[in-house]
Formats: sequence, structure tokens, C-alpha cells
Amino acid sequence: MKKQKINILIFIIIIYSLSIANIVLPKNANGILSEKRTPCKKPNFSFEELFSGQYFKEYDNYFADNFIFRNQFINVSNKMNQAKGFNYENSAEILVFGGINSADDFTSSKEGNELNNVDKNKIEEELVDGTDFGRILIVNNTALEINTFNEEANKSYANSINYISENAGENVKTYSILVPSQIEFIEKDEYKDISNSQKKCIDIVNNNLNSEIKAVDIYTQMKDHIDEYIFFKTDHHWTPLGAYYAYREFIKTTGEEPLELEEYNKFIVKDFLGSLYNMTLSEKLAKNPDYIEVYIPNTKHDYWVYDKIKKFMGNAVDLNYMQKENKYSIYLGGDKPLGKIQTEVKNDKKILLIKDSYANSFVTYLIPHYEEIYMVDPRSYGGNIFKLIEENQIDEILFFNYVLVNRYDGFAKLFMKIAEQ
Repeated sequence: MKKQKINILIFIIIIYSLSIANIVLPKNANGILSEKRTPCKKPNFSFEELFSGQYFKEYDNYFADNFIFRNQFINVSNKMNQAKGFNYENSAEILVFGGINSADDFTSSKEGNELNNVDKNKIEEELVDGTDFGRILIVNNTALEINTFNEEANKSYANSINYISENAGENVKTYSILVPSQIEFIEKDEYKDISNSQKKCIDIVNNNLNSEIKAVDIYTQMKDHIDEYIFFKTDHHWTPLGAYYAYREFIKTTGEEPLELEEYNKFIVKDFLGSLYNMTLSEKLAKNPDYIEVYIPNTKHDYWVYDKIKKFMGNAVDLNYMQKENKYSIYLGGDKPLGKIQTEVKNDKKILLIKDSYANSFVTYLIPHYEEIYMVDPRSYGGNIFKLIEENQIDEILFFNYVLVNRYDGFAKLFMKIAEQ
């Protein structure tokens, strides 16, 4: 009985010590968690948030992210899970995470503006329950994002492109590229039904685009070259080689001839652990890192970023990032609200990419073909897209995203936001 009381006392001391430490020790709201993201901040108290239940929900997230020794506990847990005796080469697992492009990144469009021939109701659909969460399949030392089919979200995406195209000016050509991800081409039959067809999603978008908008088929290119290193194993992006095959198809669609890979300077960055590793902290992925084949254009250019201030970045390919955590930021320095590339090419051709991060390794291939290249990330851009087009006399628009942005209608809403604000 005495031993039992001592065990209870020790347990109580541990629990209370952890609780007091969590309250007393300072929280680093600007720090980075082991999943390579910023911890949730302590919510501001209000009676409205309290009675709605939102305050406690946000506080739970804050507490979980700032729990003492959190990263160490996660690492120990991962190592215990990895030590259960599974054969890594033949095992598979599905993990749930917050989403690469989670619903928190998206805001609704403004109310009250007319959308001409576009049905605004199709764009203003609410998020489908649960689709702000993603699922990852890990198999054969490779992490693959699982696609969720959402027909209305795909139609809304097409409708928002139609609206921008209709109002950008009659002399502005519009192109659309939706990139399939790696899981679409998985070979083993037992995994094919885990993810919904991305080809079906792409077809819905393309079939709902106005006839004057050119949808560029890169799906066939990805399928034909799937045996090559066109997708990373630890990151949700494609590799620069995959982006190159898409570039070839796009440039042919515009009526020009693409450059050969040999015409670019090549540099290899080793030991890259990407976004899907950061989401899962999988030991399988850690033991099998990627590498990045960087292709640098010979065309002279300057790269500028416009955020709160105008900032000169130098080159669109910055090898300084090879020493940093997110090596994919070698391209464009990562996602920026607005970027501009000014090249030595004198052909009066100007293109605007409305994009996600899949376009970052793609856009550098365009440098030999355009005098000016503009890049807008709708998740963070605060300007009006039509004003940008008019002031800079842009004559081409390319909507460039990967197909999984249409698991929900957030990107469609963002397109409308930058068109209306």
C-alpha cells in the first residue's frame, strides 16, 4: 500500500510539474515546430468567441503547439512507431495532416460586385466538410498526397478563370495549366482507388473554360515521363525536370520553340527533405532524401519582389537556399505576393502567372522567351489584378496550379478576391 501511495505521489508531481512549466515558461510564437511551421498564437479573449466555442478550440491548438518538450515527444513517438517491426519497403500507411493549402489560407470574395456572365453562386460555395485536411500515403519510401474529388470546386475554379479572362481585355491571351501530382500515376492496383482521379478533375475544369482560353495538356507529358525523376519522394512538388516537360508543352502552345535542357546550366543540390517529410516526420523519408537538379537559364535578368516594400532579389534562381531548410526556395526565393522578372529579351512579350508554388521551378524556363514575367500568388497578393495588367501592358495570363487546389473552392475565391479588391 505504501509503494502504491508513492507511485501515485510521483505521478501527481510529474503532472503538476508539467502543468506549471507549461504555464510559467515563455512561449516562442515566432518559433518553428518540428513540422517546419509556426506555432499557433494564443487567442485573444472575447465573449463572442467564448460562447461560440471558438476560443477554446483555438486555445487547444495553442496549448498543443506550445506544450513543453513537444518536439522531443513527437520525435520519440515517431521512433517508437518506426520500431514496430514493419518491413519499410513493403509497408504502406496513410497519415492525416492540416493540408498543404489549408482553408486558413483562403478568404471569401467580396459581396456586391457584378460578375458579368459568370454565375457568382458557383464561386461562393462553402468549403466541403473536411476538405481543408489532407491525407498522405507513404509507400516505397515515397510520400504521396491523396486527392479528394469536388466537382463544384473544379467548376468554380474554371468560372473564376473565365471571369478574369473576360475582363482582362480583348487583346490579352489566357492559358490554363493544372498539374497532376504523383499519386495519379501510381502503378500498384491496391493503391489506385485510394485517391480520386485527377484526370477527371482536370477535364471538368477544361470543359468549363471559355472557348478562347487555351488549356495546355501537360497530363500526357507527365504520364509519358513518369519513369523519370519528375516528382520528389519527400515533397509535394514536382522536380525541375517535370517542370521542364510542362514548359516544352506550354511554349509549343504559344507558337514558339522550346530550348533543350543542354542549353541551361545544371547544378545538383543534395539531401533535400521536403514538405511531406516536414508534415509527417517519417523515418522512411528521412532515410531516403531527394536531390534537386537545378537548371539555370543563361539569359540575363533581374528579379524583383513586391511585398510591403520593393526588394531586389537578383536572380530568379538563388543557390544560397541550398544551405537553408527549404531548398525548393532556390526558385524565386519561395512564394511571394508579387514578383517581376525583367530580362534582356527585347520582344515586347509580357506574361502574368497567377500561381501556386508548383510554378516556381517552371517560370525560370520562360526567361529566354519573355521581356517581362510577372508572378502573383493569390494567397497573399493584396492588389487588383486588372490594374496590374493594365498598368504594365501585360498581354498573356497563365493560370498555373496543381490540381489538388481544387479539393475545395478556396482558390476560386482567391481569384475573385484579387479581381474585385
